[in-house]
Amino acid sequence: MNWPGRFLDAHGSSRVMKSISYTPLTPWQVELFRAYLPHIGVWLTLLQDAADMAREQRRPITWGAVIKAYCLSQADAEIAV
Repeated sequence: MNWPGRFLDAHGSSRVMKSISYTPLTPWQVELFRAYLPHIGVWLTLLQDAADMAREQRRPITWGAVIKAYCLSQADAEIAV
């Protein structure tokens, strides 16, 4: 299956996507996704929080910002308990 289209690269330049081939998942990959899918939401939340903090500081996002977002989320969780 091919999906033609356009996308923006890391520098904001428009690029043409020639094709992407679809490979069906193996049974172990399906099980892996089932095991880790709930945790993807946590990662997305941490990354979004880190991106928000970086935007507020007008700086690029870094792993340090992700770690800080994680620490803040853990502190919030302890306060809620």
